[in-house]
Amino acid sequence: MNTNFPDMLMNGILICLYSQLIILGIFNILNRRLRNIILGSLCCLLAMSFIYTIYWPKFNMNLSANILLGGYKHMFLPSLIYLYMLVLIKKNQNHLILKNLIPPIIVHSFYLSVKFGFNAFYISNIINLVGFINIFIFASYLFYFIKGLLLLKELKIILLPPIHKRYTIFFVVMSLYGIVLVSEAIIPFLFGEEKLKATSSFLSSNFYINIAIIVNLGMLVFAFIESPSLKPILLGEKIYTGFDTIKNNEKIIAFINDVFDTQKLFLNTDFDLKLSLKASQVNEKEFKLFLKKEFNKSPIEFINTYRVEAFKKLVALSENNKYSLLGIANKVGFNSKATFYRNFKNIEGVTPKEYLQITKNIE
Repeated sequence: MNTNFPDMLMNGILICLYSQLIILGIFNILNRRLRNIILGSLCCLLAMSFIYTIYWPKFNMNLSANILLGGYKHMFLPSLIYLYMLVLIKKNQNHLILKNLIPPIIVHSFYLSVKFGFNAFYISNIINLVGFINIFIFASYLFYFIKGLLLLKELKIILLPPIHKRYTIFFVVMSLYGIVLVSEAIIPFLFGEEKLKATSSFLSSNFYINIAIIVNLGMLVFAFIESPSLKPILLGEKIYTGFDTIKNNEKIIAFINDVFDTQKLFLNTDFDLKLSLKASQVNEKEFKLFLKKEFNKSPIEFINTYRVEAFKKLVALSENNKYSLLGIANKVGFNSKATFYRNFKNIEGVTPKEYLQITKNIE
C-alpha cells in the first residue's frame, strides 16, 4: 500500500465507504437518466481515485489501471459537480456535457500519452507535469465554484427551500473539499516544501483522512437520496413520491388542467405556451422542470403528445372520414405535414397511416 496511508484501520473504513460509493454509482448510471449518470460517475470517480492512491505502487506504471482508475481522474470532478445541477434547467444538455468535459478529457489524454508514450521525458519532467495538472485542477475548481454559486441563485427560484439547501451543501462542500486537497498538492510545487509544512503545521496527521471520511460519507448519503432507483425500494413508493423538488406543483397542475384539458388551447396552431404561462403567472422554468421530472418531456414534446392524442380521437370518428390525415392534423394544432408525421412517429412508434391500418385490423 501507499506509505502516505499507513493506518490500516482508516484504510479499511475508507475502502468500505468507497466500495459502497461504487455500488451506488453503478445503480445511478444504470438508471440511464442524464443527471443520474452524472451523479453515478461522480461516485465512481471519487472511489476510483482513492483506490488508485492506496494501491499506487502497483498501478502507477500500468496503462490499463491508469485508464480505468488513475491518470488524475479527479480532474473531471469540478465540471461534473457543476453539471449535476446545471442540467436541471438547461436545454441542449448533450452540448453542455461535451463543452464542459472537453478540457479535462484533453488534459487527461495528454497526461496518459506523455506518461506511457514518452516515458523518458515523463520521468525527467514529472514534477513540472504533475504541477501543471494540479494547477489545472485547482483552476477548474475555482472556475466552477464561481459559476456554481451563480447557478445556485438561479435554482433558488425553481427549487423548494429544503432541496435548494441540500444542493447548496452538496456543491459547496464537494467544491471546497477538492480545493483544499489540490491546494496541498500545488503549494510545494509553487512555493516549496517548507511553505507546505508552515501552512499545514496546525493540522494533525489524520486531518485529511478524517475529512475524507466525513465528506465522502456525506456524498454517499446525498447520492442515495438523489437515487430514484433505490429510494422507492428502501423507503417505499408513497414516502418516495413525497420527496418533491419543485415549488408551486399544485399551481402547475392546475395550469395543465385548465389550458390543456379544459380549454384545449393546444388545438390552435398559433398556441403560444409562454404567453399562457405568463397569463396564468406560472414560472416558465418551474414548468419546464416539472415536465422533465414528471413526464421526462420538454414543453414542445408535452404539447405534441396532447395533439397526437387529440388526432387519434378525431380520426376514430366516422364523421371525420371526409378529411385527409393532414386536415385532421391541422385541427389538432399541427401546422405542417413534416412536423405532424415526425412527432406522431416519435410518440407512437408508427406513422399515421400505419396507425390507421393497425386500428382497422383490430376492428
